Amino acid sequence: MKRITCACMVIGLLAFNLAYSAIQWRTTKINQEDGVCQLALNKIRVIINACHLDVEEEAEITTRGDVYWGDPKTLEIYGEFQLSPGSVMRSLLLWNGKKLLKAKLMDREKADSIFDTIVNYTYRDPAIVKYLGQNRYSFRIYPVAINYSRKVRILYSIPLQAKDQRVQFEVQPAFTLGAYYVPTTIPVEVVKSISAFDKYIIQHGATKKTIESGSTYLIPFSDFYKGYYDWSYFEPNQIFILPDQKVMQSAYSYKYVSANGSGNYAAAFSTVPDSLEQMIEEAVMPKYSIEAKIETKEKMYKIDMFNNSIFGMYLKSESPWDGTIFWNVYDKNGDLAIKYTQTLALDSDPVRNATLPLLWGAKYTLVEGLGDLGAIFGFVDNRMSLLALEKDTLSAVDKEKYWEQGVPALLPQEIIVNLNKIPPVPKENIIFELTENNSMPKDVTDCMQITLKPDNKILVSFNNLTVKNLKIAIYDIKGRLVKSFDTIKMNGNTTQLNLPAGLKGIYVIRVQADNAKFSKKLVLK
Repeated sequence: MKRITCACMVIGLLAFNLAYSAIQWRTTKINQEDGVCQLALNKIRVIINACHLDVEEEAEITTRGDVYWGDPKTLEIYGEFQLSPGSVMRSLLLWNGKKLLKAKLMDREKADSIFDTIVNYTYRDPAIVKYLGQNRYSFRIYPVAINYSRKVRILYSIPLQAKDQRVQFEVQPAFTLGAYYVPTTIPVEVVKSISAFDKYIIQHGATKKTIESGSTYLIPFSDFYKGYYDWSYFEPNQIFILPDQKVMQSAYSYKYVSANGSGNYAAAFSTVPDSLEQMIEEAVMPKYSIEAKIETKEKMYKIDMFNNSIFGMYLKSESPWDGTIFWNVYDKNGDLAIKYTQTLALDSDPVRNATLPLLWGAKYTLVEGLGDLGAIFGFVDNRMSLLALEKDTLSAVDKEKYWEQGVPALLPQEIIVNLNKIPPVPKENIIFELTENNSMPKDVTDCMQITLKPDNKILVSFNNLTVKNLKIAIYDIKGRLVKSFDTIKMNGNTTQLNLPAGLKGIYVIRVQADNAKFSKKLVLK
């Protein structure tokens, strides 16, 4: 027992160091005192779908300590959490004694005003979740007495993404890392929907195993962070759920009809086709680059790839995409050597793919850094917050259905907004994701470095490489030329380039030197 107690103490102190205890209580009305909380219960249920996860996360949070100022029976629990990139916060349940309250999505300023009015003048039960930017959220729950608890359950969705040499889901729990006192293990139940693939791997810490649908995995708390016993350093970790890479030639589509967001939505994940790899091998091309192109009736998009890399894309378009990918292979001189057409089997089941607009809307908001689309697609963003009130108590039938498990998604009437104030959704937009790749020509990867400098400057360095016929260009994520550097001055084996002012977001730099082509993603903030 002593060993367990010591381990819990170390873990608790490490958790406390995460944003100085991200979940706390405070005496709201006088705002003179705060204290630590205990995560009395935290369980996670993950439903795997073909291109997204639905995550139901439940937390029971207990206030700890003593109150020296104010009323110890009307404290407020507050905190922050961060989800993995592109995640979508969709719904909230709040327990209020024997009642179960379901949050509505409403204008952030209105939600804040209602919550503050209740806290300041009544003792009723609200909870609120709002967006802070870059997949960070804050939450508040009121009231709670000292050494008592409140219970919430949230629903968020996580998109499949191409990253780190593979296609993966990244699960970064909301409440697990936030409290001072935490459970030693977190139960994570994993089930697969009818649209999921047969085989998935779950990876956390040093553990990696094949998922058995319906199983619950007891994950040590320590696997949710990567850090040292140096308390000045603490970084949250993710759980990874990995589909079988052999099935990652897949595409999905959905036609969405609404007041503002109507359009054709698609997602696709693909490696370089095996038959194209064979053609490259037969052509004996030791140095080459590959370009993947996707076309709709309105536009054409392209992304640079290399052998063994994987790309993912989320597309909104006026006309439907037919699942065709056009592949171009360029030789060492930059000349087109091989053209290849691939047609993916397009899954257009409207039930399985109904979340595609939601996933695209969240990714668009994150990547483009503009557009408040949560009210259209039903998620928390800069404009919209989730607010649960006593008047939002579920019926007896719904309460019985969701008391033990599940979170009902928002209904159209539960999204309260003035649509006239929402920015229009672009008619066409694509978001590309590309794995880093280990198959580029060795002389390029070893001898060329690209470094971002302050004020939108980039430093391109060539070590032990003779530079001939140097060409550098910047493209946006849609494949459009942003800037071509025709006159490049070298300082030894280094050149510094000035990017156009005001560039923000994701871009691609293409460099051709010494008969080798090299592309790298740039993230400009």
